[in-house]
Amino acid sequence: RKGRATFDLIAKNTTGYRQFWIINIEYLDAGGTATVDNVRTLIQPGDFVIEKDKTDAQFYQGQQGTLPIKLSKNIPEAQLNNITVSAKLMVSSTGDYVVEKDGLSATSDANGKLSFTFTPSQDKSYRLDMETKDKKGNLIKAEEPIYLSRLQDANAIPYDIFDVKTDKETYNVGDVAKVTISTRPEVKNLFVSVGRNYSRGYRVLPVTN
Repeated sequence: RKGRATFDLIAKNTTGYRQFWIINIEYLDAGGTATVDNVRTLIQPGDFVIEKDKTDAQFYQGQQGTLPIKLSKNIPEAQLNNITVSAKLMVSSTGDYVVEKDGLSATSDANGKLSFTFTPSQDKSYRLDMETKDKKGNLIKAEEPIYLSRLQDANAIPYDIFDVKTDKETYNVGDVAKVTISTRPEVKNLFVSVGRNYSRGYRVLPVTN
């Protein structure tokens, strides 16, 4: 015979970020033996989340760039239009981020889309810290990393910037492939991902002579 118990829990996430909670459940069988089980559940901070809208946004040191953002619903009735999101442009060279530009702000359109435009001034790691509130007053936050290209002229990126050559035309399982990538002198590092249908790993490789 199976038994069933129902628990009513009210979870309040005040961090502004998505959180995974683990609910531990302990129960006794007929012989008095205790068993512990757990349930992992995602607790959202509000009616929607802040996310990057596209993956092709490019940024270059000393040049203005635009980061597209969208609000995605957590519940069907969430209102996404006319939401003002504030942001700070953070910069780091040691792992600890500090504010480079404060007071950024953008308001969503009827589809919940907005964008931030800024100019990274240093050749360092960047992050955009964003926050807003939904119509119910729940705090919602997000952090989006910003990756800088090392090309000096963002408007003159050639389509033939890379030349990739392999040591053989075809390979068998277990073969070691030698791949040579040639590029232009202004490129200092290459982001290389490896996989089939999806990326199985990546490395940032320095360009040598």
